[in-house]
Amino acid sequence: MTSATYGRMHPRAFTLIELLVVIGIIAVLVAVVLTVGKKVTAGSRTRLTEDALKVLGAALDEYKATKGGPPPGYVQDPGKTTVTRTAYMPIVDGAAITPASGAISSMGWFLYQVAAPESTDAVTTVDAILKDLNPKFVKSNLSFPTSGTSGPVEAIGKDGKPLRFRTVVDAFGKDIRFVHPTFDGIIDPAEETWKQAGDVDSKQRYYSVLRIRRSVKDKDADGGYCKNGQPYFYSAGPDGDPSTTDENVYLEKPDFRRD
Repeated sequence: MTSATYGRMHPRAFTLIELLVVIGIIAVLVAVVLTVGKKVTAGSRTRLTEDALKVLGAALDEYKATKGGPPPGYVQDPGKTTVTRTAYMPIVDGAAITPASGAISSMGWFLYQVAAPESTDAVTTVDAILKDLNPKFVKSNLSFPTSGTSGPVEAIGKDGKPLRFRTVVDAFGKDIRFVHPTFDGIIDPAEETWKQAGDVDSKQRYYSVLRIRRSVKDKDADGGYCKNGQPYFYSAGPDGDPSTTDENVYLEKPDFRRD
């Protein structure tokens, strides 16, 4: 074979096995890049969530410094309070066991309790601290979450206008949760609210939610116990499931077992 003839020969093509190997390598590289990208994104969202938790922790500290202790485990419900009886909403991150009440936004009720002008427990300086929250994570101007036996009840503020509700979500788009020592641990099966709160003044007060639960089994809560009787905040993390505590975002983890 002459050199001229050799020069006219076509180069050897890839075999099927070689093509499959190349495709496999590319697939592995794509999977690695996607995995790393997801971890970086999740890590960034976790840090943003931690920042929000720090602001909420500072607001709680301000409340405790002003009032001399943490807020009560329940807050007056303006939508159901009457002249003769006062209605209270338990601040709990579990679910209500009444068709009219549905799920309870512990974060929203906490914000109402410590910062809303209509709340009897509010502290003015707390609202100033809450302004440091990333506005992307604050849901405001929501309909007030209160209802009656015959349907929704419109809660009216001191100015005569319908009250609006706000809450704080994490960087994964889920409500941040507030856990008060009155309603910590696991409450499953559901328990009557007044028993859980240790309240005996049933003539003057009643509860907007009659029965509550914090069930890890039903993914209502993390089941954590407050340390030293102090409330805590947490995010359900990237999976949105509060019962998977390893995925949750805490500034300081609570106790998960009580002897």
